[in-house]
Amino acid sequence: MYDYMMSLQKYFSLPLECEELEQQIKVQCCQLREHLNQQDRRTLLRLIDLEIELRDKAALNSFFSGFRLATGIHQELMSYPPHGFDAEEEKQAIQEGGD
Repeated sequence: MYDYMMSLQKYFSLPLECEELEQQIKVQCCQLREHLNQQDRRTLLRLIDLEIELRDKAALNSFFSGFRLATGIHQELMSYPPHGFDAEEEKQAIQEGGD
């Protein structure tokens, strides 16, 4: 089920247009890396990887919630009979249409 929902999310998700923000992040990371030793760089990369994983899980959880909401709305709408005329209104509409 998890893999199926991930596939659905990838299919329905729109790409974010954050090129300027991504560029700023890259510049800041490069500046920070210049001031860090090798061990600190590894720690920074691990933190970045964990943040990306957390963001991906949050996005998938949000998609799950939206999917469940849409499914619940659909089920609720399907439980009501489709809109139609009452027998008397239908009879009146037929009579008016024939005049």
